[in-house]
Amino acid sequence: GKYKKKMDKLKGMKVKLDIVYDWDVEEQQTGKKKGLFRSVTKVFKKKKKKTANVDRLSEPERRKMELRVHCYQARNLENADISGLSDAYMVVRFCGRSDKTRVIEDHIDPKWYQSLYLTCDVPIPINYAPRVYCEIFDHDDIGKDATLGRFSVSADRIWKVFEDENENKIDDSQERGELTPDWYPLEDADHNQVTGTVLVAFELIDIEQASFQRPDIKPLFNRKRWLNIHTLGLRDIQSTFGCNKAYIEFEMNGSTYKTEKSNTPSSRNPNFCQILKFEVKLPNKDIFLPNLNLTIKDSLFGGLIKRKLGFASIEVEDLISEEAAEVFKLTPEQLETKAIRAAAIEELAAIKEQQEEKL
Repeated sequence: GKYKKKMDKLKGMKVKLDIVYDWDVEEQQTGKKKGLFRSVTKVFKKKKKKTANVDRLSEPERRKMELRVHCYQARNLENADISGLSDAYMVVRFCGRSDKTRVIEDHIDPKWYQSLYLTCDVPIPINYAPRVYCEIFDHDDIGKDATLGRFSVSADRIWKVFEDENENKIDDSQERGELTPDWYPLEDADHNQVTGTVLVAFELIDIEQASFQRPDIKPLFNRKRWLNIHTLGLRDIQSTFGCNKAYIEFEMNGSTYKTEKSNTPSSRNPNFCQILKFEVKLPNKDIFLPNLNLTIKDSLFGGLIKRKLGFASIEVEDLISEEAAEVFKLTPEQLETKAIRAAAIEELAAIKEQQEEKL
């Protein structure tokens, strides 16, 4: 019934208990006869309790530390708003302290490039410390902000201990080393995976061992590539208010490019037949590669009013290498045919090798 459902949500929960065993010891009886009066007085007689001599767990020592959360970007977040986009920000909670990033409006692939610094009293040993909890929200001017997903990381995984006490150092970057961000998949409250991943780097440092040098976490964009986009058209555009002249807007790293407006052969099925070619700057490291964002827009009253009809994104990682780009272009049927052909070639090579061994 209802109690079973509630218990299902508690699976995986860990609880720390301090257990003390007490024994009730009755007062030893004398050799007097038991009578009615003695039986009644025994009921009201206060029992003496003796507590077992056990060690009680004391509250763990707390040490002042600085939690540094370097928030880079997120990909493929849930479409929370009517427009198909989200106004995303991230909240970090640890040891009773919390902070949040700025809001990135109208994006399911937000880029924050922002560091959060929380000074906390952390239980020691570090395995007594709670996990660091991060949650992505969609900001809403009216009503409660909706959650888009969450993830957590263990404190002992991000704890850094330096060799010396660094109190007089202006910069701790050499000893701290290079930041190593990871992509974290998002989950809901029941630990079911939801759409979206977040790129974050964590540092938990004893405040007496670390200076307050704040690194610039924005990656370097020194790789230049040419992006070719062959835009043929759109089909079966769905809109409650109809469609006048649709066009596609492409965005990457803040640079925007768009096709011409078209309603030929019809406003719901416009053709563009246009090739867009432009130079883009990509980050030096693949882990920071952004998404290519596509926004379908409608132009009304000669361009005075522009409204969004749809949104999609493509991971640039799928396009960056020749092999990945070739696979990305193929349809599922072509991919299946390619796999069958590769398996047949491999089987023929094995047969040929067996025949040569016999000779």
